[in-house]
Amino acid sequence: MKKLLSVFAAAAMLFGLASCSGDLHDASEINLAAGACPGAMNGWDNTKVWTSVNENVYTYEFTAASNEAEWKCIAVAGNWNSGAFGGGADKVIETPVGETVALAYDGATGGNKNAKITGMEIGSEYRITVTVNVVEADCKVECIKAVPKFNVLIKNSDGTESVEPMTPTTGGYQYLVKSDKKGSLDFQIYGANVLYYSEESTVEVGFKEDVEANFEALDYTTFEYEPGEYLIFVGVSEDYGTVTLEVKYAALLKSALFAINGPMGIKPLTDNGDGSYSVEFNAEPAGWGAAQTDMCFTVYAQKTKDALLNNDKWWDGTTFRFGGFDAKVGENTTCKSEGDNITLKNIEAGATYIATFTSDASSVYMTVTKK
Repeated sequence: MKKLLSVFAAAAMLFGLASCSGDLHDASEINLAAGACPGAMNGWDNTKVWTSVNENVYTYEFTAASNEAEWKCIAVAGNWNSGAFGGGADKVIETPVGETVALAYDGATGGNKNAKITGMEIGSEYRITVTVNVVEADCKVECIKAVPKFNVLIKNSDGTESVEPMTPTTGGYQYLVKSDKKGSLDFQIYGANVLYYSEESTVEVGFKEDVEANFEALDYTTFEYEPGEYLIFVGVSEDYGTVTLEVKYAALLKSALFAINGPMGIKPLTDNGDGSYSVEFNAEPAGWGAAQTDMCFTVYAQKTKDALLNNDKWWDGTTFRFGGFDAKVGENTTCKSEGDNITLKNIEAGATYIATFTSDASSVYMTVTKK
């Protein structure tokens, strides 16, 4: 009886070994020396190879262009289905900067989710280190060269000073000024261990110039503003040799009153409460010099409601006026100021359309949909 049980036990062990999952078997053969590290940080180029520290440890270095980036490590460069470590079958695995995280293996199917780096600063340099141990892989993302920090040094109304960090963004750093009433801000820019100052004592929206570095505290620059949202933006060159101070609206659509004008007449944009604005209109092709299948109109801004709706003088002193470009239904288009009118192509006469506008600090975007 004991001999029979032993035979069964041996058979069970043999069966268990023979039935070892393909995932584990495949993972044990991964050698990332021939692999690559595709991700958002390199345009998902699956030929970006690893640097081999030794047979089990591999690294990849890059400069962050955003605060987060999804990625994977694949076993063979150029082959998405060669086996990969990354996210799980149904979830992204986050790999925060400075933390060691276990990655999941996809069984050479290429079907798993990605890993996702979080907590990066734009412009800083990072290193991904992946350590493979037969059927497992750990990952750690480290910052190897941090960008200089920039701050706004603010003079408070009581004479004291406070330091507010600026947020890294594409091309530099920004600080949001938000107020529901008229006011002013006395400030200096502090970064890379020096103060930056402008020769202008007072600035307003639209100000932009290169600023000088000085180790001594100089006079503050005063930004005077109306109610609204604004950005103090510091642009920096790659070597930080040139620093540019700029003051601009945080979102152009919040900076003035906007309306659409064309064959449909003047129609103010409606605030949707989510940062977007929209207007509904009936299609009237061929008006304002458009072709039979097109419709021309303009979008403009004024400082007051009376000026916005004045049918005889709405064009006088416009803050912004967009035109000189074509748009298509269903497409998101960047508004330009290169001519009188916007041409909406291939519309249906008599149909109702909704134009929705969004904006950032530098551009306004329009999407037209059929109702």
